[in-house]
Parts: sequence; structure tokens; C-alpha cells
Amino acid sequence: MDGLCSPYKHIAAKLVRGTMEELEYFLENHQPCVARIKVIHLLRDPRGRLRSMQTHTHKKIRYTVASNVCQTQMKDVLKRKQLEKKFPNMFMEVLYDSIATNPFVEGNKMHKFAFSKPMSKKVTTWVKENTQKQNASETTFNTQRTNSSATALAWKGKLDSREIKEIQEACKELMLHLHLNLMD
Repeated sequence: MDGLCSPYKHIAAKLVRGTMEELEYFLENHQPCVARIKVIHLLRDPRGRLRSMQTHTHKKIRYTVASNVCQTQMKDVLKRKQLEKKFPNMFMEVLYDSIATNPFVEGNKMHKFAFSKPMSKKVTTWVKENTQKQNASETTFNTQRTNSSATALAWKGKLDSREIKEIQEACKELMLHLHLNLMD
């Protein structure tokens, strides 16, 4: 990996299901790369995340599942905060729901953070095509959306009040960290 880091000015990678502990291991063992690495820590409202999981598993959301998911995510948040002290200016926390509802504003913030410049026309066009696509096929694993905001907030109409209450109780610490409003 060290050889990969040195010749390029920017390297973008999307790491799915990686943990901050794994990232810490990478950072400690790839020192030549560290100075140029920017990490965007993407978090999601647990109600939306768990609804998405429910869609894939077709099972009811249980308190223990919600609790485990949120504890894991909160563990990552706390580990990232430790890493921020060791590696200042490397991390940016972003809420998926904010990107979905304001893709150009949030996209520009992330682009400036990662590349120290605003989004180009090409990137802006890509964002528009992937968040406001006309005639997008809204399949589960498709990343193009006709309305990314509706996709992010779909949990509001798909979870019943018991499920919402259970998730909010199980995920209280994470929801407080993300400044998310609780629903009655």
C-alpha cells in the first residue's frame, strides 16, 4: 500500500463496513500515507439504517439488534475521537441524511475537506445525476435515486411507532451524538 500512496496526489476510496480500529491499524502501519489521508466518517440515523437492514432481512427490528448496531457505531465514533487527537485535521463526520437532503451543500463541504477546493462542474453533474435522476430504477442496491431525500427519510413511513420507540431507546447515546430529534 505504501507504494500506492506515494505517486498519487489524491486517492479516494469508499470503505464499507470498515471500523475505526481497522483504520487505526492501517494508519500506524502506513506512515508515508498518513499526512495525505482524509477520512469522511459517514454515519446514518439509526432508524433509517435499521429500516434498511429490515428491508434486506425481512425481519422485525428487535431491541437487541438495534442496541448492537448502535453500540458498534458509537464505538466507532469514540475511537474516531481518539484518532482525531492523534491525527488532527484528518477526519470529518457526515450524516448520510444531511447528504441526502442537501447533496450539493454537503457534497461541496466534503469535497473542500478532501481536496481543498469546491466541486467541479463534472462532480456537480455527477451528484445531480445520482440524487435527482429522472427515471432511476429504485432497486435496493441501486445508488441512483430520483429523490435522495425521500430515500433517506423513508423510515418515517415504513416503521411503526413501536419500532421507532424501540430503536430510539436502544440508540439514545448515538442519537444524542448525532443531534437527532426523537419522535413521539
